[in-house]
Amino acid sequence: MYIHNTLVPYLEKSGELKTKPTQHSVKELRSLGINPDMIILRVNRDIPQSQKEKIALFCDVDIDAVIEAQDRTVLYEIPNIFARQKIDDYICRHLDLKTAPLDLSRWNEMVAKIKNLRGEVKIGLVGEYVSLKDAYISVNESIKHGAFANETDVKITAIDSGELTAENVKEKLRGLQGIVVPGGLGSNNVNGALAAVRYARENKIPFLGICFGMRLAVLEYARNVLGFDEASAPLFTKTGEKNGAMRLGLYDCDLIPGTRVAKIYGKRTVRERHRHDSEINNSLRELFARSDMVFSGVNKENGFVEIAELKSHPYFIGCQFRPEFLSRPNRPHPLFVAFVAAAKEK
Repeated sequence: MYIHNTLVPYLEKSGELKTKPTQHSVKELRSLGINPDMIILRVNRDIPQSQKEKIALFCDVDIDAVIEAQDRTVLYEIPNIFARQKIDDYICRHLDLKTAPLDLSRWNEMVAKIKNLRGEVKIGLVGEYVSLKDAYISVNESIKHGAFANETDVKITAIDSGELTAENVKEKLRGLQGIVVPGGLGSNNVNGALAAVRYARENKIPFLGICFGMRLAVLEYARNVLGFDEASAPLFTKTGEKNGAMRLGLYDCDLIPGTRVAKIYGKRTVRERHRHDSEINNSLRELFARSDMVFSGVNKENGFVEIAELKSHPYFIGCQFRPEFLSRPNRPHPLFVAFVAAAKEK
């Protein structure tokens, strides 16, 4: 089933919705051998039934397959707009699917919560690619999911790690209640990100390091607290998976009882998604044995460290996996929920 998503512009001066762009886009698709089964119209107002019928006629789709998606302040109201137009019934009939009746009650509870958020939490996202709008979109959305669960709004400030130094980090990060350093395959601005990690650690600001951000958190602590010298041995090693350098997919993570993450998850073992090519060097784990940093999550199958945390910090957690891959607006990831909760208290 192919669903074509298109914009129907409204001309203020003439007071008209123009359907020609939609008709032309479908014509172009057909010239490529693609025939839409459904057309979703992006609009900012109601579309008259007569114009829906015109689109159905000229684009050769059922009238029930012409669906409008009106702009909403809260994005998550869109499923209700679709439900009122019985989009689910049409898709299930088209694909011959037998399903239970649609139930959006839990979804609507979430929407009601989002529309009644109280207060605001200020979070800084420190990364190398913040100038690219969608580079960290899954992390940004996961932070919002955590905020929804805490019934608070969130303001996320993107901070270019290349602009951070040990000298200006206090000024650049002043006023933030939480700091996130997301994942990546590498960084040309490591020192700026390390400065942000150190600032969060020393000033007791809730911190979440994801993938590369987790390794930076371990590196910063090893350097500045334990006096580790990278010249003596590499703190990180390549994954060396059988089918390539990347470690991909779901892996078990066993949580150490009594640690912060064990309380956050409320489980002994969790499964998380990975996408990375480096690990903490297990031969150097003894370096952290009597320190404030504990490796609270480990994959027993291969011995890889999955989570590191500081025992005496309000919330300082680094995870090797990518929690944003499993976070949903109505099922927020526990690490983001707990992170925002800690930031609210700052």
